[in-house]
Amino acid sequence: MKNIVEKSKAKRALKKLSLLFFTLFLFGCAKEPNDVGFGLLPDNELFNVKVYEDSVEVYAENIQNFVSNSSSNVLLIGNYDNISCSILIRFDVPDTLKDVKMEWAQIRLFRSKFFIGDSTLPVHFTAHKVLSNYYDTLYDAQIIGEFNSVPDSVNYFKIDTGVVREWLNGRNYGLYLKPQNSGVIWGFNSLDEILFTPALEIVIRRENDLDTIRFFFMEVMDILRD
Repeated sequence: MKNIVEKSKAKRALKKLSLLFFTLFLFGCAKEPNDVGFGLLPDNELFNVKVYEDSVEVYAENIQNFVSNSSSNVLLIGNYDNISCSILIRFDVPDTLKDVKMEWAQIRLFRSKFFIGDSTLPVHFTAHKVLSNYYDTLYDAQIIGEFNSVPDSVNYFKIDTGVVREWLNGRNYGLYLKPQNSGVIWGFNSLDEILFTPALEIVIRRENDLDTIRFFFMEVMDILRD
């Protein structure tokens, strides 16, 4: 009897999730591609070469099967049953700050009310530097940030300041947030009130003082794999 009830709950949850994905797909496809970042960035750099002391490493992976979600108020990330959700996000950062002394940087995400699966489970995802535009997106397999916790109302995770420095110098393809957990998909606010949208926070040093500068997202989309 217990198994029947659990299967029934799982079916209802999957129907709910499928309807949400279909709605997100319709919202995302309602705009022209340029509204979610297509065609905005040069596509002449598909791989990134990183030098680690005496060695050179080229290691990139490809993102496939993504669903545009540029108009939705909810970003989904996690794995549940046979559904996997991840996030592409890019922040609007000016090159006027390229010479500042950066102490650290972090991403801020506000949890939405949406989840599917076991809400006692944490969301665990890693952050990766995106290496190309959204047409044929590659991301660096090196982890530059990580979050692993049951989401609170507001959540932060630090990222590599070297990557942010590249963004300030004009090489800004954004971040790929890759889910590492299973059993739950969590939702975070996307196109909500500006104070509750995803943000990049940079702490810089000006003489003897520390200042925090906040940048809001420029493009964002969900990626759905099944």
